[in-house]
Amino acid sequence: MKFQLIDGLYNTREALELLGDLVRVKMAYLENRIHASLSEEDIKLVENRIKQLQRGWSELQEQVRSSGLSCRLESSIEIAC
Repeated sequence: MKFQLIDGLYNTREALELLGDLVRVKMAYLENRIHASLSEEDIKLVENRIKQLQRGWSELQEQVRSSGLSCRLESSIEIAC
């Protein structure tokens, strides 16, 4: 099943706001996993994923800000159960 989450043209401010909200939700989810009963190995993996998200988010912000007045965002989630 494919779930279309985002599909549209956004100005730079709107794009950064929407993307920032998505990144913050994902990071909060990962931080909650750290507080759950995970092994040390799992915690390290989750911490590394958080660091990757932070680096990627910083790079993405720079690209969006330098891109101009608007951004086309499209995002879908592929779900297989």
